[in-house]
Amino acid sequence: MKIPESIKIGGHTYKVIAKLGLWREAGNHGESLHNLQEIRLETLQHSEMLGAAFIHEILHCIDRVYNNHNLTEDVVDAIAEGLYQVLNDLGVTFTEPDREG
Repeated sequence: MKIPESIKIGGHTYKVIAKLGLWREAGNHGESLHNLQEIRLETLQHSEMLGAAFIHEILHCIDRVYNNHNLTEDVVDAIAEGLYQVLNDLGVTFTEPDREG
């Protein structure tokens, strides 16, 4: 599945921005900016990490919209890894979206 250009969560549409070189330091794979309604993904990473980062950021948005932003980063990490593993085992893989910039 190609990562979409936008995704709707609740009544909000988040633009998905995939860009090479968003972060220079290791370990940063994505971010969600709720005030801008954006999900930003670093494209310079293995496709498995890109898919897991996409799910991770979607969970942050879901948490923000439906759960008053109450999940810790550790909980989001754990749920994202679990969802990624289940989807991957079902044959759902994520491919890189068209790059911006």
